[in-house]
Amino acid sequence: MERQASGYAELNPRRAATGRGATTGKVRWLVLLAFFAIAVSDGAFASEFENLPQVKEITRGQPKDVVAFIERVAECNHWSGEEPFDKARAEWIRKAVTKARCGSLDSDEQAIERKYKGNNKVLDAIARAKKLEL
Repeated sequence: MERQASGYAELNPRRAATGRGATTGKVRWLVLLAFFAIAVSDGAFASEFENLPQVKEITRGQPKDVVAFIERVAECNHWSGEEPFDKARAEWIRKAVTKARCGSLDSDEQAIERKYKGNNKVLDAIARAKKLEL
């Protein structure tokens, strides 16, 4: 005797075939989409300052470590001028400052200046970066 379809299998053949609902697939896609959104937002945030024309001008032709340092200087200059008008904004600024490692900027600057002592092109670029107002 052949088993009769319950009607549900006809309406949702995927669940009948796999024992799982389409919901599992949707949840999986939502998790993947959320992960991707977080990954992309961090990447976008990191590159905000490197793409500014005034930062590009200063970093043009500089060694990679100097470019990275100047981008951090620009970012830290920016965040130091931001007003934490509410709790959420204050937390956002705090996280950005931490991510940019603004607390170690002075010691990192000393190390870069020691490394490139006598290289006026690098030292001038760092001095210009410190004056950026973003």
